[in-house]
Amino acid sequence: MTQELGILALIQGGVRVLTANGDDLTDSTDPSRKMMRQMAGAFHEYKARLVAKLRAARERKRADLLARPALAAQPFDLLNNP
Repeated sequence: MTQELGILALIQGGVRVLTANGDDLTDSTDPSRKMMRQMAGAFHEYKARLVAKLRAARERKRADLLARPALAAQPFDLLNNP
């Protein structure tokens, strides 16, 4: 998958990649190569969305914990990692 993402980045940069045998890895006429690049792109977008969603949830939880009254018991990790 990482290789396909790299090839996609090179295609976007206008770079042509050839193997030692002379196969053009940036050739978009091969349906299987095109399919793999599209799948890799879809997974990359999904991962980015998931990371953003989890980050927002962590920030909401931290904000909730920080909004507690000062006299209330605070979680141990919040006290040590402000």
